[in-house]
Amino acid sequence: MALIAETAGISAGLIYRYFDSKNAIVLAIIARELEGKRGKIEELYSRADFLDAVVEKFRAWQSGEALEMNAPLFLEMSAEATRAPEIARAIEASDALTREDFEKWLSRGREEGGMGIAKDVARGRAILMQCLIEGLVVRAVRDPGLDAATLRHALEPLFLQLGLGPASRPET
Repeated sequence: MALIAETAGISAGLIYRYFDSKNAIVLAIIARELEGKRGKIEELYSRADFLDAVVEKFRAWQSGEALEMNAPLFLEMSAEATRAPEIARAIEASDALTREDFEKWLSRGREEGGMGIAKDVARGRAILMQCLIEGLVVRAVRDPGLDAATLRHALEPLFLQLGLGPASRPET
């Protein structure tokens, strides 16, 4: 609760004027983050380089600037899901929608801003992307000194192999 109050810039007591319980607060945060994630996935249609977008997000998570996903809060919500079935279900539903959005983007034709990946392959890639991005959120907290150039160098071969790198996209 202290982290939530600090992130919101208000006291913990004031939070309870607007929410019935801690779970209600976490559920509202999950809904807000889902909306933000879905918007960011939609933005990928106009991005020439997905890897650049991921590295930019990583830097924002490191600095605490990311508005739609606060890295420490992400970890707290994940931990809370192990104790509260209602939160676990909400996170599971949010993850399913996010994965579906990634699948749509991956399988959309390149001329439409997608990656042109076959639908039967796109689901596996969407799961992989979720694991990678969530892992990077954790890495941003655990390794605040990891610089963007090193991260980009480490990820580039994987992104190229998966058809997600800059060489995979047409010129825009």
